[in-house]
Amino acid sequence: LPLWAAAPTSPESTAALDEVFVAALQNQRRFEVVALSREDCRRRFHAEALSSAAALPPDLLAALRREFAADAVLFVDLTVFHVYKPLALGLRAKLATIDGAKLVWSFDEVFAAENPLVANGARHHFIDSDRTVPADVTPAALQSPTRFATYAATTMFATLPPVNPPPPVVSVARKVHAR
Repeated sequence: LPLWAAAPTSPESTAALDEVFVAALQNQRRFEVVALSREDCRRRFHAEALSSAAALPPDLLAALRREFAADAVLFVDLTVFHVYKPLALGLRAKLATIDGAKLVWSFDEVFAAENPLVANGARHHFIDSDRTVPADVTPAALQSPTRFATYAATTMFATLPPVNPPPPVVSVARKVHAR
């Protein structure tokens, strides 16, 4: 679902981060990601985005199963968003199965650039992800809300539980003797 944001975050700022979170989730390669656009969400559920902490439309899970053959739904809430120094991004997320609405994974954390561990993690994220740049541009990770959100989203989705591999296929071979 599209990213939901608490007030006073502007709808434009939130919508601009949708692609960041979809890309970070797809980069995990844990499952197929089908993103519901804000327009589709508004048309189907009468809201641009749905909070993981609010009442959900009664037909949400059935509609997602029917229209997208979805097995699960991911809610991501932007709980804190400070776009000026020091940057801060609060994220709450929940992954729930469609059948039975069982919660599979949850996350709730504030990434604050003033925290040395977070700042160092954001810098290293960009050093590791782009080795083509000869200069050290990692300070931009702590100045750009989009770059900082990329780090936070990647870090958050790295905590997703592993996908269970399908059970091994056991084949039984029989020898057939011709007579």
